[in-house]
Amino acid sequence: MKANRRWVIAAFGASALAPFTPAFAQESTRADRAFEALAARWLDRSMRFSPVSATGIGDHRFDDRVDDVSPAGRAASLRFYARNPCRA
Repeated sequence: MKANRRWVIAAFGASALAPFTPAFAQESTRADRAFEALAARWLDRSMRFSPVSATGIGDHRFDDRVDDVSPAGRAASLRFYARNPCRA
């Protein structure tokens, strides 16, 4: 779980640099747009499984929730990460 959090924090940190690089950016390709959509979906879904972590990295959409640590919640989280691995 720590590796996933580090990746999410790194991804958010890298995305914070995007406004500073428009002069150097090339026109986005279809593959770029597909990756951006995939990354956005992954981050959105992964943050739903750990609202506490989401709040910790500045995503306040889930501030009214806590992590579901019930057996069913943990199983759902494990299924998500097994089907959607984040390999750096």
